[in-house]
Amino acid sequence: DNFDSYTIGALGPQAAHWTTWTGTEGGPEDGAISDDLGNNALYLEGQAGGGPQDVLMLLGNRTSGAYSLEWRVVEPPGLGAYYNIQHFETPATEWAFEINFSGDGTGQVDAGNAGLDAFSFPLDAFFKVRHVIHVDNDRIYLFINGKFVHSWPFSWQADATSGTNQLGAVNFWTRDQNDAYYVDDVVFNEIPSPEAGQYC
Repeated sequence: DNFDSYTIGALGPQAAHWTTWTGTEGGPEDGAISDDLGNNALYLEGQAGGGPQDVLMLLGNRTSGAYSLEWRVVEPPGLGAYYNIQHFETPATEWAFEINFSGDGTGQVDAGNAGLDAFSFPLDAFFKVRHVIHVDNDRIYLFINGKFVHSWPFSWQADATSGTNQLGAVNFWTRDQNDAYYVDDVVFNEIPSPEAGQYC
C-alpha cells in the first residue's frame, strides 16, 4: 500500500484494511494522507497526552504461515515515532511488541520486557522497517534500515514472555507532542517457510 490511490484526508474510510483503535473513522483519531513529501504517505502528528491519531492496519488474525511485513518511515530531526504489533485485530488484547524511535536517531525494542534491544536509524530520510514473522515456528526477526536487530518468540508480549502466537494488526500511534512521522510503501506478503535456522 503506497497510498498513491488515496485522496488527501482521512485514511480509514478509503480502505477496508485500515481503521482506528476505537473503530471510529474519518475523525481526529484517523490517520491522515499527506502529500508533503511529494507522493502520498500516511502522516501522524502527536499532541500532549498522546494521540489523537491511533491507526490500525488489519492483518487477518493469522495463526499459521510465514510473513514478510515492511514499510518505509521518515521522522524529522528531534521528533520521535512509535508502533506496535497486536496479536489480535481487536486492539488492546495483547501487545506482541513495541518499537520506540527517539528524536536522536536511536530506538528500542520492547518484547518480553522493556529494553530487549536497541538500534540506530537515520533522521530526516526514509528508512525501511522489516519483520519476518514465522507463526508456524513462533519466531520473529526484526530489521531496521537493512540491518538485523533481534529475534524472539513471536508469541511473547511487550511485557511478558507468554502470549498468543497470532498476527493481528499493526498499530501506528503518537506518544506525545514530540512524535511526528510519515509511513509509506507498506508491503505484507505470505512467504515460503524457510529451512531451520533461516530467517529470510
